[in-house]
Amino acid sequence: MVRGTPRVVVESRLRLAGLDASTREQVLAALPEVPHGIAWPDDSAIDVVGSDHRDGLRIVLEYDRLRASGTVRPIVLALEGASATGKSVVALEMVQCLAPTRTVTTDTVRQVLRAVLSAEQYPELFCHTYQAHKYRRAGPEGLNRAVRGYLAQCAVMQPAISGLVARVIYEGVDAVVEGVHLVPGTLEDSRNGDNVLEVVLNPPEELHRAMFLSKGLTGLRTVDNRTEVREEEFAATREIQEYLVGRGKQAGCHIIEAGDLTTAAGLTRELVLRSMGRLIVGLSANR
Repeated sequence: MVRGTPRVVVESRLRLAGLDASTREQVLAALPEVPHGIAWPDDSAIDVVGSDHRDGLRIVLEYDRLRASGTVRPIVLALEGASATGKSVVALEMVQCLAPTRTVTTDTVRQVLRAVLSAEQYPELFCHTYQAHKYRRAGPEGLNRAVRGYLAQCAVMQPAISGLVARVIYEGVDAVVEGVHLVPGTLEDSRNGDNVLEVVLNPPEELHRAMFLSKGLTGLRTVDNRTEVREEEFAATREIQEYLVGRGKQAGCHIIEAGDLTTAAGLTRELVLRSMGRLIVGLSANR
């Protein structure tokens, strides 16, 4: 008996291939219903889509066929950058494209650690990254104090984050990991294959400022809504961002510089597609 795939998973792969909503519905409507879902698209679906997206759909279909046979490794997408660079928004879009089995945010990791570690012993953990320098600093003396505070907070969290990401990679499942505490170039396996993608989001400074200041206007209780305070905190955040971009360039990570988050999400989707294509080509070359 042919077992089906949940409609949401099939639609996510069509979205990843770049198909618009109308074309996705056209492809989905042509797929027969089978037990537990709908049939997975075969090569005939390629004829339905426009020429601009046929290559993308071919890559997605071949990648998933190889994934089902266990011959290629899953995609682990890590979205990095300072506070308010759009990581969460892009992550939501990529969850809709990848339908990953695992999603991880470092903010959640920090909150768990706050439940087991004391504020007296680790005060740098109980604040935002751009405030941590007031309590503890780490890293070379020549670095900006905000960056050193950020590194001090990351140092407390690094063992938990590294262990969690290593577990995700070991499990062999598609995953999206995002958070300010992902220091570019530190992920396990990120240099050992095309399946682990480190992406640093780097919006223009004015867009970054607008997104950062808006957090103080949305009623977020942990954010000071006084404009002068937020401007000072943004200056610290921008120092952290420039540090992360520099680390990303040194490590050979992907740096996405886009004037809006829709474009950033689209560029990230294209990176994932290209990674899948390289995995397929690499497997063929090794046969």
